[in-house]
Amino acid sequence: MAPITVEKVIGWALTRRTRRAEMLRRQLLSDVVTVLLFLLGLAAGLPVVDPVDFEGNFTEAVPPYAGTNVFEANKAIIRDLKAAGKSDTMRHDASFAESGSLH
Repeated sequence: MAPITVEKVIGWALTRRTRRAEMLRRQLLSDVVTVLLFLLGLAAGLPVVDPVDFEGNFTEAVPPYAGTNVFEANKAIIRDLKAAGKSDTMRHDASFAESGSLH
C-alpha cells in the first residue's frame, strides 16, 4: 500500500471541496429557477397550491395520499402510476438528506 502523503491529503480535500462547490452551485441555480417560476406563476395569476404540510404530509390537495408522509407515499404513487400505464422511468437531480430536507 502506498504511503499517504500530505500532498495526497490536500489533493483529496481540494477535489472534495470542488465537488461540493459544484453541488452547491447547481442547488443555488435550481433554487433561483424555482423562485423565478413561482414569481412568473403569480404574475400570470395562477393559484398557489402547496400539497405538503409543515410535517411533510400530503394535504387534501392530493386526495389519494392526503395525510400520508411524502416519502411513505412513494410506493403507492409508483404503484398507481404503473396501474395507469405511466410506468416509464423518471429521473430528477434534486438531492435530499435522509430527513427529507433538500440540501
